[in-house]
Amino acid sequence: MAAGPLQPGDPPAIGPYRLAGRLGSGGQGVVYLAESPAGPVAVKRLHAHMSTDPRTRSVFERELRAAQRVDPFCTARIVDVDVDVDGGQPYFVSEYVEGPSLREAVETDGPRSGAALHRLAIGTATALVAIHKAGIIHRDVKPSNVILAPDGPRVIDFGIARLLDVTASVSSGVVGTPAYMAPEQLSEGALTTSVDVFAWASTIVYAATAHAPFGETSIPVIINRILNHEPDLGALEGPLRTLTERAFAKNPEARPTAQELLLGLLGGVSAPAAGGERSGGPRERAARPTSTGLSQEARPVTSTGSSVGGWPGPATATSPPSAGPPSAGSVATVGGDVRSHRRSRLIGLAAAAGAAAVVVALSVAWLVPHGTAPEARESATGPTPRKGTASSSARPSIPAVAAKAMRPSPGPLPGTKARLSADPGGRLALVAYGDYRLNPRTGRFEVDPKTRWMANSPDGWLGAEIGDDDKKALTIHDWRSDSWRVIRLPAPADGPVAWSPDGRKLLMTVPGEEVYHNRGFIVVDTATWRPKLLSIPGRTPDRFWWNHTSDGVVASSGSTFRYAVRFYDLDGRLVRELKGPFKGLVDGPVSPSGGYLVTRCTNDDNARDRLDDCVWDARSGERRGGLYVGLGGLLGWYDDDHLAVCYETDYNDATGDRPEGDTFVKDLKGRTTATLVDYVGGGDDVPFFQYAPYPA
Repeated sequence: MAAGPLQPGDPPAIGPYRLAGRLGSGGQGVVYLAESPAGPVAVKRLHAHMSTDPRTRSVFERELRAAQRVDPFCTARIVDVDVDVDGGQPYFVSEYVEGPSLREAVETDGPRSGAALHRLAIGTATALVAIHKAGIIHRDVKPSNVILAPDGPRVIDFGIARLLDVTASVSSGVVGTPAYMAPEQLSEGALTTSVDVFAWASTIVYAATAHAPFGETSIPVIINRILNHEPDLGALEGPLRTLTERAFAKNPEARPTAQELLLGLLGGVSAPAAGGERSGGPRERAARPTSTGLSQEARPVTSTGSSVGGWPGPATATSPPSAGPPSAGSVATVGGDVRSHRRSRLIGLAAAAGAAAVVVALSVAWLVPHGTAPEARESATGPTPRKGTASSSARPSIPAVAAKAMRPSPGPLPGTKARLSADPGGRLALVAYGDYRLNPRTGRFEVDPKTRWMANSPDGWLGAEIGDDDKKALTIHDWRSDSWRVIRLPAPADGPVAWSPDGRKLLMTVPGEEVYHNRGFIVVDTATWRPKLLSIPGRTPDRFWWNHTSDGVVASSGSTFRYAVRFYDLDGRLVRELKGPFKGLVDGPVSPSGGYLVTRCTNDDNARDRLDDCVWDARSGERRGGLYVGLGGLLGWYDDDHLAVCYETDYNDATGDRPEGDTFVKDLKGRTTATLVDYVGGGDDVPFFQYAPYPA
């Protein structure tokens, strides 16, 4: 997107960002091209007349908070948000994505076809998977919101479309966004992520034909066609046409999910057959209880072949299915493929869509402590179930494998331009990245798309996630046996799931009804798989995190980004409080010894010392250090004196390139002491990495 000049009345700067031009203006606000120490960024500021409305500001704050959790691949990553501007207009800052919009490209160069169209479909579907995993419905997917960047397509403007009053644009004029709306958006039906799948299909048809699937005449005509007629798919053909037809189902329950679209595009599990409702598909059937009054141990369920389209055949059980959902604390255990049951959010996960997709962001999903012996976590309740069968044990057993087998050798990472360096401190071992997972027996990486969506345990053997559609469903996957179980939670939980440092407990946050007001947390002990709900009074704006041990959690408390940090035991009792002001906890905030914690720096700290993340003494509250990460990311603690940081973005003014996407170990003053991953691609091909919980 090319920037135009600033207009009279535009400020010279917004916050610390100096404005260089206008990128556009819409119903929500004005988008500016701006300069930051890390390079060019896009700054979107809410219109003045919307900034004074408390409800609009509240929605803006909530949506942007969620949007910051979106995985930064195939999207424009949000890097800063300020909703507490004194007397001013809230704004947010995103990565600047250079390139034409899909609409501009089609208008200039004509429709897409062949491999180029398939790559576009994969990239945009991948973006929707990331957006939906963060609990966001885009609501405005359309060709002008797809940017054709040099490194692949990016979906922009996610998570803030709720600020637009869509009905205000419904007139008799030329069609705009309504041409890409789903039927339920036009008929005031309940909105789910399926509206984005419908809009994705419309966008792909436009890319292939240069026209909207329901025409581009007056809005009343378009609305009638969307509600009552079938789309014009033009010359679209092959598997892409089949997936698109399914995405155009009038019934939102009959549409595939974004992840199912992606898997179909990548040649994996295809979307459900047209006309079949997802609620009756194998995905939901497998998660249902197999007997009345299902409790902790589930009855065996097996898969009996495959159905049309590559889906597993109907599940059979030793007794009829229950008439209702399992009660809280119950567990259903199923073997076989879990890909269709996995769409919850990982902690800040940024991953590629696989080698087939034109996606530049690489994710090293989990780096875990070397030397954690798998046999130390082996269950004594019985043997591990065979693949495709259910487990009746309370916990999947862990095979006795030497710890050294879990540590990969330094060298090139398959399917990437990255090279794994030797860890000088011997503290971490790579478990997974992108579509690859380490085989604990061989120490080699193997393609396993399931890795992307699961929060892996520190030893790498188990994965966990909360469902998008059912927030009371916690899915546990045993990577070795390829079996999984579903635990019913006593309250809806907000992902991602956090494993305790020793890997024996899981922690989830329970959201409240109000913005920034989480009402408690849930702990699941892997010895019994029984969930425990703890209610916390007061205002808890951020999610709960583990303390440095598995016997306590931490969370921020307060409002307006001037928080205190509170420490609780696992009975929900307040142990102590550390007064701020702090701006908010980062992922995995407490150091291994419990002596330090890291938060986002306040605006004052950022402006004065050019810091993004600040390190504090966990007892006195005194600041002990800080780091500038720019458009990169703080990944967590390496040890008590060092933090792991994913790539620096000191922009190269001479070449316009970002630096290589290395992953560093830095001391508390921000000085680099080691490189863990060396990315040899150069240019804008920058990876993102993530680390597992650090051990006590």
